[in-house]
Amino acid sequence: MARTYQIRLRSKSLQSAESGDEKINSREKHIAITIFGVTTPAVATVRTLLARYPCTPYVFHPNGAGGLAAAGFFDGTLDLTTALLADELVGGVLSAGPHRLEAAALAGIPQVISLGALDMVKFGPRASVPERYATGGHRLHEHNP
Repeated sequence: MARTYQIRLRSKSLQSAESGDEKINSREKHIAITIFGVTTPAVATVRTLLARYPCTPYVFHPNGAGGLAAAGFFDGTLDLTTALLADELVGGVLSAGPHRLEAAALAGIPQVISLGALDMVKFGPRASVPERYATGGHRLHEHNP
């Protein structure tokens, strides 16, 4: 994504120079990046790489269907934490619905999708974990007792 962004910036800079409008790309881009604890190393690396470009990364826990992307605030998304898809698939409490990955495309902004934390499902208290997961040899981790 960074390489494509750099090429696009150069192209628009050339267009700006030719038209005399040098401020067409002066605004920093806003880049959304999703994170959970297990995706922190990847997000840290991406933030370091993005520091070379005129952009501001906004790192946050995914917890919805992409409302900020749809609202037009972001210029691109790095969806490195797609755990909400697992919640949708098996009935976790943080599902963002079946259209979780569509907001950026519908808003017409670049999107990179990874499989970070896709092996995690969020349930409520331990008693709320469905029996097939509580007794099926699955590894359970209580984040908040």
